[in-house]
Amino acid sequence: VATLLWPTANTLVKISMLHLYKTIFRNKEMDHAVYIVGALTMSYWLATVITALTICRPFAYNWNKFTITGHCGDLVAYYLSTAMMNLLIDVVIVALPLPILWGLQMNIARNISLTFVFSLGALICGIFMLRCYAINNLKFTDVIYDVTLGMVATILEPVLGVINARLPLLQPVMSKIPESTMVS
Repeated sequence: VATLLWPTANTLVKISMLHLYKTIFRNKEMDHAVYIVGALTMSYWLATVITALTICRPFAYNWNKFTITGHCGDLVAYYLSTAMMNLLIDVVIVALPLPILWGLQMNIARNISLTFVFSLGALICGIFMLRCYAINNLKFTDVIYDVTLGMVATILEPVLGVINARLPLLQPVMSKIPESTMVS
């Protein structure tokens, strides 16, 4: 189930970010880039889900390896390849609005702050690199110990992605809150 929910959650976060970009940055170049990256994201999701559904034979062998006779393909290679493709798409999505932001006519402090907010997705990419490291070193000898780092990174990515997708929208809200209430 996790191999289906994880790519679905991440894909929805990515599509949400792309929709935000299309809404905020209204120009033809961004529209084309959003459609291309969106198609790549949906293709990634489809390939990941199809592979997850077909990597073990029979299908029930995915969760019941003790009473059913079957076999699975190279799970570590599957996890690592999906992680690397996901990371590549994340990097593209983080970088997508930056040229437009840098071209806007505004003071340097505002430009830097907007670049920082839109680039916070790079932190998620860093967490994801940690996940790739954990997957690359994955052994199934002691599952509790060996899988913990990868699972924490796996859980954090969609959660932080949702938060990150909404950060650019918080600026108008934050500007309405008096500074005295934000400092204790």
